Amino acid sequence: MGKKATKKSKANNKEMKKPLKLKKSTIITIIAALALLVIISGIFIIRAAVQKNINDRTVRIAFYGLSDNLCTLIQEQAPQLDEVIFSFDKIAEDDADIDILNKKYDMLFSWKGEIADSIASSAHDIPSKLLERIPRSLRNKKYMPILLDYFEIAFETSLANELGYNIENGYNSFQKYLEVTKSHVFSPFFANGGDDRILLALTGCMIESFGGLPAYEKFIELLKTERDFNTLLDERLDNEGLTLRKVLDELKAMPKDGKTHPEWYNGKNQDLFYFAKSKQIAAYFTLLSEHRNFDYEVVRNFDSVYFPKRKPKVNHGLIAPQLSCVLISNNFNAEKYLKNLTELDVQSKLSNKTKLAPVHYHAECFDRQADDLRYWAAANSGVMSDPALAAFQRDKDAMTAFASEIRNYLRMR
Repeated sequence: MGKKATKKSKANNKEMKKPLKLKKSTIITIIAALALLVIISGIFIIRAAVQKNINDRTVRIAFYGLSDNLCTLIQEQAPQLDEVIFSFDKIAEDDADIDILNKKYDMLFSWKGEIADSIASSAHDIPSKLLERIPRSLRNKKYMPILLDYFEIAFETSLANELGYNIENGYNSFQKYLEVTKSHVFSPFFANGGDDRILLALTGCMIESFGGLPAYEKFIELLKTERDFNTLLDERLDNEGLTLRKVLDELKAMPKDGKTHPEWYNGKNQDLFYFAKSKQIAAYFTLLSEHRNFDYEVVRNFDSVYFPKRKPKVNHGLIAPQLSCVLISNNFNAEKYLKNLTELDVQSKLSNKTKLAPVHYHAECFDRQADDLRYWAAANSGVMSDPALAAFQRDKDAMTAFASEIRNYLRMR
């Protein structure tokens, strides 16, 4: 019984192992069908490639929040490409619709901030070869920085040398310098705090100085979600109890101590320029691009330094606006345009034209201050946008309201 079953099993196995035989006509039909499928797929691929090539011939470029001079300068760097049209639009400050930007444009040039952050999640990645040209602290696959601005502390060099102070040693050294210079100048420290953006930036730089990069990032996140000033005053920004109130109290104490003008928070650009020209300040705070508008005879007496740190043993970042590009689409001619803007010679030209810092490792800088700025950016844990860009880029009224609350707090006795 067992042997018969075994023989039967072997017979079945032989039947199963017989190769499947197809008719010649069937094989021809299958081959023809596969060939047709390959041809059709190829046609669709070629058609898609041709259509993309046609679509990519027009590069639609948006500018937001940039001066006319910057827009013109960027337009002038467009590469010369046959049959490619570069179309430029300047978006009104109060008309930045994220959905329209995403649908209508291939590239966006703006100061890195709330608008670029909103687009970044769906943006096309920056080619890695372009990111290799810039410091690691500036690398982000969704943004490509082009130029750097900076909120600076600048000190009167001859006075500092005469008194033997090096305010780069830190925040306490800076405060001692202001204390000693009270007998030499009318206002040891001054800022054009009547400018909402400058006032918010100084507040942000103080928070970063006192608590490092994590505290500043916490402050920005709070600003984005909570605009009530009284609520924000006592929100903890680090594990050691740093708050906005403590920073503002530090600023409030400076006029009482004779270290600054009683109403510096209402100061204008012309006030800063007048005091600097009259040699009545020992140090000032402003935006690098603002100080570039001062006469050389005035600014040559001042030297910019990295904002002095009060808490050195934490990760610190640099609060420096970045003129950046976001690739909204995968238009390959847009990538060529961006590549051209990050070439060594173009970066050198942009720095010399704008007096700002280039981002390319080896580009020539306008001067030592621009070179220092690029070095500081490379040496830090991160480069961040100032509060006006990071939290209020599309809501100037909210920025003005918050700055007004800060001024009201500072003037309270």
